Order: sequence, then structure tokens, then C-alpha cells
Amino acid sequence: MINWLARVAVITAFALSAVGCSKAPTAASSPSIVDVAAPLERVIVDRDTFPGRFDAVESVEVRPRVSGYIDSVNFKDGDTVKKGDLLFVIDPRPYAAAVEEARGRLVDARSQQILAGQELERAKILIATNTIAPDLFERREQATRGAEAAVQIAEGVLRQAELSLGYTRVTAPMAGRASRHFVSSGNLVLGGAANATLLTTIVQTDPIDFYFDIDERSYVRYSEQMQRGERTSTGGVGGNVLVALSDTPGSFRTGLLDFVDNRLDRSTGTLRARARFENPDGALSPGQFGRAEIVGSPSHKALLVPEDAIGSQPTGKVLEVVAVGENTVVERAVILGQSFGRFREIISGLQPGDRVVIAGLQRIQAGDHIAPHDSPVDLTGFEAQVAAR
Repeated sequence: MINWLARVAVITAFALSAVGCSKAPTAASSPSIVDVAAPLERVIVDRDTFPGRFDAVESVEVRPRVSGYIDSVNFKDGDTVKKGDLLFVIDPRPYAAAVEEARGRLVDARSQQILAGQELERAKILIATNTIAPDLFERREQATRGAEAAVQIAEGVLRQAELSLGYTRVTAPMAGRASRHFVSSGNLVLGGAANATLLTTIVQTDPIDFYFDIDERSYVRYSEQMQRGERTSTGGVGGNVLVALSDTPGSFRTGLLDFVDNRLDRSTGTLRARARFENPDGALSPGQFGRAEIVGSPSHKALLVPEDAIGSQPTGKVLEVVAVGENTVVERAVILGQSFGRFREIISGLQPGDRVVIAGLQRIQAGDHIAPHDSPVDLTGFEAQVAAR
């Protein structure tokens, strides 16, 4: 019995050893190859961004000063017009007739003035010899003054009639871009009153203004900078303003901040500001949306990394950094600053000598062993963009 048990034990041990010998050893996994690079060190100027819209420096509603029927429309919708350009013609015939009538009345008044003057001269001779009564002489004097007044009235009526005739030619009161015509030929328009017919509008587009609102927190920061001598005024009046258009990312227009309101809006907690831009090509239009950028802080040294290297965690933004002296990944919590195209300023959480993982992030996680590959950062257009801002 004992020999049989011993024989079973030997057979079992042999089988287990055979199974163990049949398994191949597991090869150690190779570390992931990832691209790493040191952060860029540049001297930059932080800028604050505020949304806003362009508006015309000057705008006018073109309304007639006299009533009548429109004879002709003398511009095309959307035309750029100069001051004095003819826009509309109102039927001038009734006003031309009024001018002729006023001229006739003036001629009559002047003839009456001449007659009254002649009679006064004769009365002066007769009164000297006591040939006429004094009251008759006084009536001759009064008649002369009345005739002079009638001439002045007739001259005023003629001037008014000539003005009305001139108003039948509706001209552009300023240079700018015209809207469409709201009244076509043959229509009756009312003029000279508060309810005068709107014919068209004209807006000045060169230069053009950009209005935006500065939030209260930025306003307080600007005030503190002014007290430290880092800013000449709270709103930076006289300083350059960059505006990025929504349809041209990365492209900026440079204007001059020329107005900041004198108090915060109590309902919104913002301060209205305005910048003026040259617009000779007419590319900017009233109502167009943009983002204004003004200097938020003095120039300073900054560390920048590609936007693609920045990850997100529930606690905030992070970077994957190669541990010093080891090829392992360390996750760093960072605070982000301004954006410069494809790069982002890192305010804290990063050192100049750190090696940041910039490619291959999807293959690694914190604590992994990696094979870092030093890779140059693509700076195409970066230096020019930093200089422009």
C-alpha cells in the first residue's frame, strides 16, 4: 500500500514539473517612445480680451426738407458717396413757380418803396414852406418805412422759396456708405417735420470705431497698475488696441484707444471703452463682431508649451513631465495664462529645465517608464505672432 502511494506521488510531481517546463517565460514590456521638449522661454506682454462690435464714427438719416414726388434716385444701393453727391430729386416745378411768384412780389414791393420815397421827398419840401399839414408829412414818413419793411419781407420770402427749390435736390450730408433707397421714383414724400420720410441712411466707415466693455475686475487691476506707475490711465487711453475678427483667426487690426467712460455701468458692472481704426479698404463694417485685446500687464518672462501638451483632470489642467534623473512620467498641476496661437503661457507648476511630453500622451500615464525622444517644437509663425501682440 505504501509503495502504491509513493508511486502516485512521484507520478504527480513529474506531471507538475512537466507542465511548468512547458510555459514560456513572459518578456518584459518595452517602454513607450514619446516626444519631449523643454518649455519655451520668451518675454511677452499679457493682454486682456474683450468682445465688442464695430460702429460708425458718424451716421445720418437722409430725410427731405420739402414735400413732393420723387423724380429720380441718383445712386445705387450700397454706394460709397462723397459729401454733396446727388442722391434724390424731388419734383422742382411747384417750388420753381413759388420762386417766380416771390420775385414778382419783391419787384412790386420795391416799386412801392420808390414811390413812397418820392412822395416823402416832396413832402419835405412842402413842409418847409408850411404848405402841408404836419400830420400829412408824418403819414408820408410812415408810408416810406412801411414800404421798406415790405421790401425786406419780400426778400425773405424769395430767399425761402429759393431754399425750398434747392432742397428738391437731396444731397449727401457727409461722405460714407449709403444704405438702400427706401423710397422709389414716383412716391410722395413728406419733408420738413419730425415725421419726414426716411429716404436712406449713410454711415462713415473710414475711420471706424470699435466699442467694448471692460469688466470690473480688470478695471480694478488697471487702477492698481496706474497707482504703481505701470499705466498712464485707468483705461489706457492713447494706447494701442488689437482687434481680432471672428472670420480671420490669428489676424489682428491695430487701432488707438480714444475713449473710456467716466463710470461703471451699475447694471452690468462694466466700463464702456472705444478704439478707433483706419479702414481705407472698407473691410470693416458697422455691426461687425470682434475681440479687442489691450495690455493687461507689463512685459515679463514666461514659459510656454504647446496647447496639445496640456491635459485635463477633475482638479484642473495638468502637464506630463519626465522625472529628473529618471525616465518616468510625473503629472504636474499647472495654472494657465494667456494663449499665443498654438502655445499657452504656464503661470505656475513648471520650471525652465523641465522636459514636457508633447506627443504620445495617449500611450502613457503617471508613473509609467518611457523612452523620451527630444523633439524640436514647431515655431512656424509663433515669433511673429508674439511680436504682433
